[in-house]
Amino acid sequence: MFHTAPAVTAAAAAAPSALLRLSVALLNPATTTTAAAAAAGVGVGGALSEAAGSLCRSTPEEEQRRRVTGEVVGIDNSLMPPVEQYMHKKRLMGAVRPLLEARLGGSLVTFGSCENGFWVNGSDIDACMVLKNARTKQ
Repeated sequence: MFHTAPAVTAAAAAAPSALLRLSVALLNPATTTTAAAAAAGVGVGGALSEAAGSLCRSTPEEEQRRRVTGEVVGIDNSLMPPVEQYMHKKRLMGAVRPLLEARLGGSLVTFGSCENGFWVNGSDIDACMVLKNARTKQ
């Protein structure tokens, strides 16, 4: 999943956040944790809580995007054929194809959704027996 960074306004970029102030203070080896928190303008626990809270906030649009994305992923997962379905198709075609081809002299080919990638959970297997010298009824 790809996320885009929120746009930063000029005012937000100009005013250092508590997290930025805390980071700068922590990077300075002459400061202690208490001094770093003081530089950020909050207590030690408050600095971390404030920094974490500001990083976790999201806009209503981001919340809606996250919710809709979750719903779409859920629907997609429910439609995806399980591995067992793929294995069942492979075993079935592996057993039936040689029998029919040996007995009838043609070839058994699959088509439709199981071949073009649109196969969903519970889909059937579309197959056609192609026979040489077969005639259609007129």
